[in-house]
Amino acid sequence: MLNQAAARERRGGLRVSSPIELQVAGRRPRPRVDHGWAGGGLSRKHELDFVNPEFGYQTRQVVEIKAGQILSMKISPPDGRVSINAVPWATVSIDGNTVGETPLGNVALPVGSIKLLSVIRNSASVRRK
Repeated sequence: MLNQAAARERRGGLRVSSPIELQVAGRRPRPRVDHGWAGGGLSRKHELDFVNPEFGYQTRQVVEIKAGQILSMKISPPDGRVSINAVPWATVSIDGNTVGETPLGNVALPVGSIKLLSVIRNSASVRRK
């Protein structure tokens, strides 16, 4: 019983927050991965790959996980860019916010799903996800 408590005190961990779901893969020493955190062992550096295949996102971070501490880290993928055009011109809304009238170029969008609405004057609106 005492050995188990001592072992828990020596372990460290990593809490990861991100707007998208990420898979975590590590190089040796291999960290324990459990519901958004990776950790284990005594104080040491870990080289971790954070990946989301659906969005084609991958980043590598080197973290030092210290015994008995939980390190918090935020992973924020960069925004994507999109150009939108319509003939005739249309008013465009993204996630309920009016962006402007087409043509629109180089509009920044966060990684993930969005709701796009384009309204052509005197015509039906078009919704895309």
